[in-house]
Amino acid sequence: MNGKDRGPGMLSRTNGEAGNHEVGKDEARNNEILRSDEILRKDDISNAETLHDSEEAELRRILARYTIEAPTTDDTAQFAAGLLRHWDAAEEPSPAAGIGKPFHMLQMIQAQLKLFQWPFWLASATVLVLGLLVETAAGSEAAVQPFIFTAPLLAALGVCFAFRSYGTPMFRLEMSLPVTPMLLIFGRLTIIVAYNSILGVCLSLFLVGGTGSGIAAYVFSWLVPLGATCLSALIVMLYAGLNAGIFMSVLVWSVQLWLNKHLGMFYIFSSETSGYWMESKVIGVLLILLLTGLLWLRIRWLKLSGRLAVSNGN
Repeated sequence: MNGKDRGPGMLSRTNGEAGNHEVGKDEARNNEILRSDEILRKDDISNAETLHDSEEAELRRILARYTIEAPTTDDTAQFAAGLLRHWDAAEEPSPAAGIGKPFHMLQMIQAQLKLFQWPFWLASATVLVLGLLVETAAGSEAAVQPFIFTAPLLAALGVCFAFRSYGTPMFRLEMSLPVTPMLLIFGRLTIIVAYNSILGVCLSLFLVGGTGSGIAAYVFSWLVPLGATCLSALIVMLYAGLNAGIFMSVLVWSVQLWLNKHLGMFYIFSSETSGYWMESKVIGVLLILLLTGLLWLRIRWLKLSGRLAVSNGN
């Protein structure tokens, strides 16, 4: 039959056959669903283990097409980033819009305190007290002051402990949350530095025994190396991984310990009895400013990239 012989009746019959085919596919799909429902009703769901092998295999075959893969960490991060983009497009206030306000920053820091359990606080205090006792026994004329070396190393290792999830899917997920990387990283760094600084000042008052220029010089002696060591460990960790951050903190501490006064004005762990004390502290402060700038650039890159790219120690 050619095209001229096809009348309205033939076209109607053809369309009807196509519609019947679609209806047949829908009926087959519905029959499979009803069949799976019959299998489940045949035996109570609480006794599903009593299904026959053939029935269980048939049920698995039918339900396989409705099974989806569990979302990965990357999927979750992309989903969160998409939500934030839509949030900004709608000109709605972001959950982190008030991070510039001190109250909101304190709230975020308080929330991160839950990452640290009481054994961490107790162990940190115990180590600092031991350093104080050793320094009391060693005297103030020694080239290496035990407490000045104890506080910076303890704080640097505390920073590494605070970011122990680095390099894991958990840290990727943290970076995908509405809280900015700047607030997250500086919040944890503030917790470690503030806790060790408060303890250090209290113990310094006990060790020096008074107030004024003496206590100020002593606190400055260990506070500068504490800041430099913590920032060095954190920056190296954000670039090269957690183990590299731990190694850097121990390396800086070891070089200062073994070379001490031979470093001259670069002996930033020096006490006030050192001949280059003032010069070394100025260099230490400049180093802290430089490291802070590098840390800010690194965190800014993390923010612009959308999420932290952590893979095989990168």
